[in-house]
Amino acid sequence: MECPKQWSDGRPLGGLNGYPPEWFEWAKEQEVKFVALQMLLAPEPSRNAVFEQWKKKFTHVTREKVSAVWDEVANRKTTLNGEANG
Repeated sequence: MECPKQWSDGRPLGGLNGYPPEWFEWAKEQEVKFVALQMLLAPEPSRNAVFEQWKKKFTHVTREKVSAVWDEVANRKTTLNGEANG
């Protein structure tokens, strides 16, 4: 069986496994946000260890990328906990 090269309507498959490259970029961004959330949920002294743990799984995650989304994730966590509704 040969790997398909296009969708049934004739559109070419893009990226890996038929997913467009944009999907992979979005997925990587979500993984960075996930790592930031895991760090926020951990006690402050343990956050470096949590980062190192997840970096083994998601090798593209860097401290700079986590720092870039930190405030967004912290604000979302606060909203989800209901603390922003005061």
